[in-house]
Amino acid sequence: MSYVKHTSTQVPYHQGLKSPKNIMLDVNESSDWIWKHPYIQETFYQRLPVPENPTDAKDKLKCHQDAIDDFQSQIEIIDIEIETLKEDTGDVLPYLIDKDVELKNRKHKLLQSKRYHKNAANAYSYHLEKAV
Repeated sequence: MSYVKHTSTQVPYHQGLKSPKNIMLDVNESSDWIWKHPYIQETFYQRLPVPENPTDAKDKLKCHQDAIDDFQSQIEIIDIEIETLKEDTGDVLPYLIDKDVELKNRKHKLLQSKRYHKNAANAYSYHLEKAV
């Protein structure tokens, strides 16, 4: 009995994209991204999954945009909570200083997470714009 081996000539989406002629890609790069946003650091792309196709890129973009909206809602809630800790003069009540610090630390973490998702969304958006 003989078997026929089928080979695919298709190239993965991110490898089949045309890159500008004046850009030389480093084959030793750990990132397979072809189109990179000029204001996002190279190291950021090393931990961000390369989209497999345009639909995957759009899905990833949407997920990051949804995360941004969620983080913004949480930040707004924390801002309201912080305001409830203050006296009419605007100073935090002395017995609520620890709670104020805790809320501000949470807000700081949320802002960092929001920034990550904003950068990721920008990366996928830029990729989609250039890949067309």
